[in-house]
Amino acid sequence: AILVEKLKALGWDGQKKLVSFAPRSALSVKNLPVYMCEYIKKMTKDHFLFILHNIPILELLHLQIPILTNLSLEDSMATIQLSDFVISTDTGHLHCSGGYKKPTLGVFCYTDGYNISKYYDNTIIVQKHYKDDDSYCGPCNNYANCTVAPQAEIKPCMSSITPEMLENAWKKVLIIDK
Repeated sequence: AILVEKLKALGWDGQKKLVSFAPRSALSVKNLPVYMCEYIKKMTKDHFLFILHNIPILELLHLQIPILTNLSLEDSMATIQLSDFVISTDTGHLHCSGGYKKPTLGVFCYTDGYNISKYYDNTIIVQKHYKDDDSYCGPCNNYANCTVAPQAEIKPCMSSITPEMLENAWKKVLIIDK
């Protein structure tokens, strides 16, 4: 009941489906770029998207996505359980949503999202992956030593994820919910 009240205080009307969004990871190299978060906001416009993170994310404040912060681990898990969908770049959120069998969109860069989510039938992965394109270099599991773009702040394994890839995956997640 407390979490429902917190979500309502963020603007949830109690009717729209809840989308828990984890755009940040413990490792900053896995963080979703701002432009990708902007697209995810547009993509989920028919639902109530909120960020689940331990602190406000300053570079995302201008997007005006409500953020649920300062939760215990138990409350974070309960929030994921309460959510209808999860979108995450963080494996902790992904494992929790997988355990609760929530329809989940996982966005991965240099770690193998297919391997991480292999036990969760309810998870759709967005990732440039050599299993889909044998000319692609990833996932390499070695971000720090990227040979393709060693100086790039956002490596090609993240920057090559297109809005179309996200949109197609989101459509598949919505089908899981039916």
